Amino acid sequence: MSTITGSFITVGVLNRYECEFPPLHQYLAEHGAQIVLGPTAADGHFRLADGTMSRVPYQDATRHIIPAMASVWRLFVAYANRRGWEQVPAGAWQYQGNSGIWGPDGEPRVVATAEDRHQGCLLIADCLPVAIPPFSPEGHHLTDNRLALNPVLRPAR
Repeated sequence: MSTITGSFITVGVLNRYECEFPPLHQYLAEHGAQIVLGPTAADGHFRLADGTMSRVPYQDATRHIIPAMASVWRLFVAYANRRGWEQVPAGAWQYQGNSGIWGPDGEPRVVATAEDRHQGCLLIADCLPVAIPPFSPEGHHLTDNRLALNPVLRPAR
């Protein structure tokens, strides 16, 4: 997990499952990220440790957590999920292909359509940091966040 400052924008990178953890988006935002790139390979159903398949599909992070993180931390989030099928020793996995780019208002700038999820596609969106409005007129999540002030609220280790 790191940030890279380019000529025009500071990029944060999360890998796969990390995209689903709010504190990691917060960390990158606190370190200046304006866009978070999240390459992932979220599948539908998956094989459990005992060898059986899960009864429910893996949750679609792009329905809730990805837009929420974009909105709360005022980031662009580019979630790039693998699509199609893969044959592995444990069986066949179908990846969700639910890629997209969300703006700092939590709204999708561009998302893979149902058709895109079954074929290759390239998603492109303008991600202009100067166009990021504040979350609210009176507040700012990065400076108003009080988690660090109270150890009781910090996650258990």
